[in-house]
Amino acid sequence: MKKILFVDDNEEYRLFFKELLIVYHYDVTVASSASEGLEMYKTEFFDLIISDLKMTIIDGLQFLYLIRKMDENAKVILLTSSDEDEDEVKGLELNANDYIKKSASIKVLLKRIEKVLNESIVFETAELRSSAENIKIDLKTRKVYKNEEEVSLTLKEFSILVLFLRNKNIVLSRELMIKEVWRTNDEFVDIRIIDTHVKRIRAKLFVNCIFSIRGVGYEWVE
Repeated sequence: MKKILFVDDNEEYRLFFKELLIVYHYDVTVASSASEGLEMYKTEFFDLIISDLKMTIIDGLQFLYLIRKMDENAKVILLTSSDEDEDEVKGLELNANDYIKKSASIKVLLKRIEKVLNESIVFETAELRSSAENIKIDLKTRKVYKNEEEVSLTLKEFSILVLFLRNKNIVLSRELMIKEVWRTNDEFVDIRIIDTHVKRIRAKLFVNCIFSIRGVGYEWVE
């Protein structure tokens, strides 16, 4: 059963849309705001996000931008009652997978949801592994396994671990790690936060391959 996160600040439409998708055998989680949706996406895997465009505080375009910073492969559909071409252009520029008018028929809506869900995401590889630590990362589901047992990581911990396993035996500076994981310049993030996340990864996965490089950052040696 495909998992869908539906974000809309209109309670009546939110409940209608959830009930509709459940009838068509989707597992639906709803959020009443973009900020609530972002928090849910940090802790759960969803096959698809559907978001209203016009929301207060954080609108659908800003929400899409923040989701893309977290996960560039996320599938996102924007829903709108607006007829403004500019909104649609901005949504497509931010790589929304589809842009659907709320006035569309249920048949058309369901067909386009099905189409986006069936679109393939091309990963560099479906998995990342560390033979030395017996760690496997499933990039599609964002799950991590140690000795074949699943280990729960936060989104940032997961992203840092992926960065390490894609760059084995390469020294990674804290500045580079912040840029890659937080998608921003280090001036906006306390550089010491990297040390905190690395410490948690070591503790959760009992990792011995991460070496501290004094004054620079870290290296995954394998």
